Amino acid sequence: MNDLSVTELSRTECLALLATSDLGQLALTRRALPKVVPAHYVVRDDHVVVHISTGLDTTPWADGEIVALHVFAFSDDQRHGWSVSVTGIARGTPALDGSEPRPHAPWIAHGGGDLIAISTDLLSGERLAPTDEPKREQSAPDA
Repeated sequence: MNDLSVTELSRTECLALLATSDLGQLALTRRALPKVVPAHYVVRDDHVVVHISTGLDTTPWADGEIVALHVFAFSDDQRHGWSVSVTGIARGTPALDGSEPRPHAPWIAHGGGDLIAISTDLLSGERLAPTDEPKREQSAPDA
């Protein structure tokens, strides 16, 4: 069985992979405790615009708080895949209420809904894949 390698992704690769999905996990804090909620998003310029769906939580985020969006995709055998995280300050955005063209995002309610923008200034990612070389067996020293 081959070993797995983890490779750090460039900013360009991270942004390209983020654009291939529209659902991630948004990490934030509530009452000083971590909370992770599902979040639909679109990449717009140097920001990720997030629409949060948190169910019963009537205040899912606070303007100015630090949040992290995590997006990933892995093969069924979990030997191939990628993971990208965007960390930044959550800012409410009215930009989708008609002042700018709406992105192709049918899950955003007409008029915008509960949207935040997160800068992509702090972006990281990694790719997981099998290594090309088989694992080398250590041989016994010559006697």
